[in-house]
Amino acid sequence: NHSLNDRAVGYFSYRRSDVEADTHFEAFRSLKKLRQQVGAFDVGAEFPGLPADASLLDGAAGSQCHHTVVEAVSRQLAFGANVGGQHPHSMASTDVLREARGALGDLLNCEGDEVVFGPSATALVVHVARALGATWSEGDNVVLSIADHDSNVQPWVLAAQRAGCEIRYMTVREDGSLDVDALETLVDDDTRLIACGLASNGTGTIHDCHRISTLKKDALTFFDGVHYAPHNLIDVQALDADFLVVSPYKFFGPHCGALYGRRDLLASLSPDKLRVSDDGLPRDESCYLSRWELGTPSFEALSGATAAVDYLAALGDRFGGITDGGSLTRRDRLRAGFAAIGAHEHLLKRQFLDGVEAVPGLSVYGVSDALDARAATFAVAKDGVAPAALVEHLRARKVYATHGTHYCPALWEALGSSTDVTRIS
Repeated sequence: NHSLNDRAVGYFSYRRSDVEADTHFEAFRSLKKLRQQVGAFDVGAEFPGLPADASLLDGAAGSQCHHTVVEAVSRQLAFGANVGGQHPHSMASTDVLREARGALGDLLNCEGDEVVFGPSATALVVHVARALGATWSEGDNVVLSIADHDSNVQPWVLAAQRAGCEIRYMTVREDGSLDVDALETLVDDDTRLIACGLASNGTGTIHDCHRISTLKKDALTFFDGVHYAPHNLIDVQALDADFLVVSPYKFFGPHCGALYGRRDLLASLSPDKLRVSDDGLPRDESCYLSRWELGTPSFEALSGATAAVDYLAALGDRFGGITDGGSLTRRDRLRAGFAAIGAHEHLLKRQFLDGVEAVPGLSVYGVSDALDARAATFAVAKDGVAPAALVEHLRARKVYATHGTHYCPALWEALGSSTDVTRIS
């Protein structure tokens, strides 16, 4: 149900004793009564850190871990060992790496050897920026987005400055949507990179990155999927992405980063690495380590990341209408899970935006008339009330939100706002 109106639709069929079943069917439609039944998630008790007496509306800064994630991390910490050994604990750690690559591959729709793990999304962006920047030269240019989290801006700025490249920027329209059309003039034959987020972590606005890929010419794309990943299923193939980064701690997992890179790029670029590290992509002989990964990985974090993906897939079993999950791939189950998440968040977005209209002096940044063009993240301002005071007002009423730049100061400047903004997510 993608209608902007608040409604749900249900159908049933039945047989009357005096009528053939294949000739008589009836259906019904309910506008409001099914609302609490469709897309209604009853999973709060499964998150040990979720407060029972308050509303924790700070998902854009990081999610709570599902209990299966906590258990997976704990098990690995108790029995962990490094890879390369011939004993069961070491071989189990190799399994952790292989399984984590498979899980993130299913989540992003790529092969497991195209997944790179790191301590954070930011660290992975910096790592790739060093390698890509070494291939640039004076006269080249890169195109960045002022709507992005600084982790997908400053690493590219530094790399471009070292190479003597020109830096160009996509700006935003009045409603906070990214002016992707500007790429028609920003991108030329000397453009080496376009870096952009799939969604704004500040306003929740979803960017048209599919169109970016159609306008990139010979440039590579680096997409930041960190804020988008908890809300929508990512498909790097459909995006025609060259690189894409996510953070499992934003979708119920532990703190770590995961990067998709096109296989030929991961194999041909020269990342900073130790001499003793394997120089190939993950495979049996390398114990599933990648040439892009520095040092011993956090096996406990990777165990938790796999559990987080499995939890999202399980939502498809529980709320996505799947009746025979055993015959479906994990990607199929993830697709059903995210469809259920989307239906649930659609109701939340509509209810929030309707409620805002009734609050005098309260305004929302970003897209408000197309629910599919935003995530359930809202930057708000209240006339005459400082963001810190607004957050404290909410906290006193057991509603936990945050304020600040949210690491995208250029976005607020472009929208003519103070760089201190209250965010509810």
